[in-house]
Amino acid sequence: MAEMYTAKTLVKMIRDGLLEIGYREDLLQANYGFTDMFSEDQPFRSVELGVFAQNPPSYRNACFGVIAPPYGDPEVIMNYRALGAPQIFALHPEREQVICWKMLADRSPIFLEKIEAPYLRNAIHSRRDEWNPQSILRAKSIRFTNQPIQLDFFDIGLLPALESVVYPKLNRLLNDVIASCEAVYKEHRKEELDYEALFRLIFRLIAAKLLGDRQYPGRWLSPNAQEVIKLVEDFYFQHTSPQSVLDDMLVQDTAWRQIRKAFSFCNLSVEALAYVYENTLITPQARQELGTHATPPEIAEYIVQNIPLEELDEEDRRIFEPFCGHAPFLTAALARLRALLPLDMPVEQRHAYLIRMLSGMEVDSFACEIARNSLILADYPNPNG
Repeated sequence: MAEMYTAKTLVKMIRDGLLEIGYREDLLQANYGFTDMFSEDQPFRSVELGVFAQNPPSYRNACFGVIAPPYGDPEVIMNYRALGAPQIFALHPEREQVICWKMLADRSPIFLEKIEAPYLRNAIHSRRDEWNPQSILRAKSIRFTNQPIQLDFFDIGLLPALESVVYPKLNRLLNDVIASCEAVYKEHRKEELDYEALFRLIFRLIAAKLLGDRQYPGRWLSPNAQEVIKLVEDFYFQHTSPQSVLDDMLVQDTAWRQIRKAFSFCNLSVEALAYVYENTLITPQARQELGTHATPPEIAEYIVQNIPLEELDEEDRRIFEPFCGHAPFLTAALARLRALLPLDMPVEQRHAYLIRMLSGMEVDSFACEIARNSLILADYPNPNG
């Protein structure tokens, strides 16, 4: 009698096979949820198993998604593009098969192969060189260089296509929050709005949303804005005194209501949040007085990715950004250094390493503050260092 397979047993076989080729247990996430940023209404979707190369999990380091869809329907598979994984495993226990799909940037996915259930573990082992986390993470970084892509299942355009919708939606969210806060403030205050204090407030609320959506322990998504602000300050500024946020409860409640109810930040890259925070939250006065302009993140990443850091010893990869402004190059460098570190390095050890390696200098004190906050977001979930 033939062996019977269920979706659950197929997921376990995939999980066990991936663990054996170098994935970490904590980066194989069951029932992983994410916002479909490609869709206009931004529905929340989930996969049976999300497979990631490093912490924190996001579309930047997603390697595989495992789903249980209707048989052979590429349009259904396309709903999972926003996960950011270059390949989707579709489970079909009724046929004792797993179908592998290549995810494309702008059209329906391509069928790659069918794997018969009895040979699933062997198939994963035979593709160890292509499917291991280091190979996929390297392929995702190659878009900033001229190196050839060696993985047949990888579409280099998927990540840029995803970020081309993520960045504008994040930017729109923050601009809407700022506009709402300005309107509420002007309704009952005559004095000029303190934009620096407002932007500190928004940083705390973005951080709370990120921690809450990623299910970090704590009451981060409490509807009480004042409670959330205190929680974030206690967590992120454990060894320093935080500068004050805008002391206006109506504005605080307005900003938190919009951010808290926005699309999930769970699968967003922390780099995207850092960049949008840095590029959006520049005071009108600073733009006028200092001629401030934002470096596009793809430019910063392109330059940093082409620095041959991998040829240096780990302790020699020190990066200093003069005139750093809001630290776009340090943010890009943080991501690059993290990708070069061993995937099993503990979060605390990685945090200490990044503190030693990254530094910058800037004359504008508030730009320094935004730079610090951007790096805090990019080094999730560590407090200020």
